[in-house]
Amino acid sequence: MFGLTDPQMNAVKAKAKKLNAAYADLSKKDRKDDKLVASIITKHHEAVATIISRSRFIWIAGYIEGRCGRRDDGECIYD
Repeated sequence: MFGLTDPQMNAVKAKAKKLNAAYADLSKKDRKDDKLVASIITKHHEAVATIISRSRFIWIAGYIEGRCGRRDDGECIYD
């Protein structure tokens, strides 16, 4: 996916999962703070910034959490 090797993709997924965990720990009020969320994304993206763009990293984090790649009925569009 995205031209990455399996080890590279595994590293990106691991950091994306840590991003999702950090986001889940935020209160509902903090989740609406764009600057705070952007700084958390930046912190987790830095480790993999040389192998994947920020937008693709965010997409992968969303995909792992089920926020991307689903139809309205919940069916996955990639299977």
